[in-house]
Amino acid sequence: MGEVMTYRKLEERSRAFAAYLQQGLGLQKGDRVALMMPNLLQYPIALFGILRAGMIVVNVNPL
Repeated sequence: MGEVMTYRKLEERSRAFAAYLQQGLGLQKGDRVALMMPNLLQYPIALFGILRAGMIVVNVNPL
C-alpha cells in the first residue's frame, strides 16, 4: 500500500521537528505556523511537532 510508520517513530520525528522549530528557527510557544503539504507521512510529523512545541497550526490548502 505504501510507507508505514510506528507510533514510536512518529513521536521521535515530531519531537525532533518541534526542537527544530524552537531552537533552529527561534519560534516560541503560541506562534502560528502555516502548514501546507499534500497527504504524506511527513504531514502528521509536522502537525504533531508544531502542537508539541505549543504552537498554533494554520492549515493552508493550495486547492
